[in-house]
Amino acid sequence: MLLALAGCGGNAAPAPEPPRAEAPAVAAPAKATDARAAEGEAREDCMPIPPDPPEAPPKLDVAQAIVSEGLLYIHLDPRASGVVVPEKHAKKPRLVLAVGEGLPLPIPDLKIDASGVSGTLSFNHAPFFSKVPWSAVYALVSPDGRGMVWYEDVPPELRCPPGVEPPAN
Repeated sequence: MLLALAGCGGNAAPAPEPPRAEAPAVAAPAKATDARAAEGEAREDCMPIPPDPPEAPPKLDVAQAIVSEGLLYIHLDPRASGVVVPEKHAKKPRLVLAVGEGLPLPIPDLKIDASGVSGTLSFNHAPFFSKVPWSAVYALVSPDGRGMVWYEDVPPELRCPPGVEPPAN
């Protein structure tokens, strides 16, 4: 079962944002301040974590289901062990990569298997062989917003503080 999600970046270059949907959301880059969040105001840069998140299926199964339809957005923590991306992207808590069919620069060596995702991706039109182990992935999303979040893998700095929700769009 795929849940509706929203907010994507891109294959290291910004990709189109899928339409905003109801279920859990992956928010846009940081715009609110920590002081506002401390006061309980809405933050646009956090992900609400449900108290009892549903059990998610294996990441490989979700990735294969989405990529079989074309494009897959991979939300990951590039600081995690085993991630290989260009250095300038490796220090932030969030990176969104786009893989699959229909990209301006095809990924002929794309591999999605039990260890994760790998292939030569385009970063600002420069090829870079990248590896993303499943342990670094916290959400997989299709262009229309369907996907899945693995809440236990969301980086702590991307989680909404208790009682704080991102604003609805």
